[in-house]
Amino acid sequence: MKRTLFTIVNILITLTLFAQKQPDINSIIDKNARVTAFAETDNSYWYGTDKGLYRIKKKSMRVYFFNEKNSALPSDNVTCICTKPDGEVYVGTDKGILRYDLYALINITTENSDIPSNNIKFLSFDPKKGITVRTIDNSMAMVK
Repeated sequence: MKRTLFTIVNILITLTLFAQKQPDINSIIDKNARVTAFAETDNSYWYGTDKGLYRIKKKSMRVYFFNEKNSALPSDNVTCICTKPDGEVYVGTDKGILRYDLYALINITTENSDIPSNNIKFLSFDPKKGITVRTIDNSMAMVK
């Protein structure tokens, strides 16, 4: 009985010490920003706001901020975020999609894809089809 209790206590202590804690986003984002989307990959937390995009690396808790002025983000108004199992991140905005492929930031718009509108409402991942895009007028398209 004592051995079992000792083992359980050790497991709980280990889990507590090594558990990844999600950052307090309210202490990180601009006070005037409203969180509009959230996604998580193996390495990062992604927060979309109406003022830009925040990426927080899990191990270091280093914060990266993306907006129209300092990155390829097509709009500061992030509407949705979708991740793929390989770590790719798709960020929907009211002016197109930003794709992060682990190396580069790439814009996806009506000019270089089949999406019917740049005003993105919803993104989701389907392993067989790719990324499903729904626009503000409820039109749908697929991007890969």
